[in-house]
Amino acid sequence: TRHERIVSVYNLIALTPDDYQFGDGFSDLDKPPEIYGIVMEYISNALTLDLYIESRKEDLSLDDKIDLFQNVCLGVQAIHDRKDDCNNSLCNGDIKPDNVLIDEEGEPKIIDFGLASRQGSFQKGIGSAVFSSVNRLQAKRVCISDDIFSLGILLLYILVGNRFAQNVQSLENKQTLF
Repeated sequence: TRHERIVSVYNLIALTPDDYQFGDGFSDLDKPPEIYGIVMEYISNALTLDLYIESRKEDLSLDDKIDLFQNVCLGVQAIHDRKDDCNNSLCNGDIKPDNVLIDEEGEPKIIDFGLASRQGSFQKGIGSAVFSSVNRLQAKRVCISDDIFSLGILLLYILVGNRFAQNVQSLENKQTLF
């Protein structure tokens, strides 16, 4: 079922090594990894959350920021409400400003499900370290609380904008966080 806060995904296409350059970051592998392309809804004139906040920094009130965050939370809740055949929830695993698009009406849509997985499974990819939970960074079993942690960091980002972004680069440059 479709949710207004989640981008519609129309298809998942398996890519062949002819579709991308094998070797870029995969030199230690004997064979090309399985890589998929996602065909999703096009959102005209959309901005990523970080660009949206930067472009509206002068006129985005605290109430506007809270409304924006609450709408992102509704999308994440809809993701968590999706169940697989074993009644496990789906976890996004990569909630960050780059993965939230804001449409022309100022409404958010969650994009990028490349790291999404079932609750209880193991996931190798961690996404952006700054927005990832300790659980995710330590490659433990995926759980809904990982997304909740990411939402907390996202709220901080929405509230303080550039002041947060200026400190993110120094965190991302560290070789290890723990």
